[in-house]
Amino acid sequence: MDIKFKTKKLEKICSSYSNLKKEFGEKTANKLSQRLSEIRAASSLQFLLDNRIGRCHSLSNNRTGQ
Repeated sequence: MDIKFKTKKLEKICSSYSNLKKEFGEKTANKLSQRLSEIRAASSLQFLLDNRIGRCHSLSNNRTGQ
């Protein structure tokens, strides 16, 4: 699955582990890198939801159905 970033700066940070580590620290960089890999490997968002990858869940209140 393709990932689109809100800004070029964020895309650059997320493009390499060393940038992630420099910006967020090693622990957070590991988690972000793993999550990005999971998203890239998934064929669709529904696959992530069905297999409970990333603790995805349905939203409630004014975001119901999203």
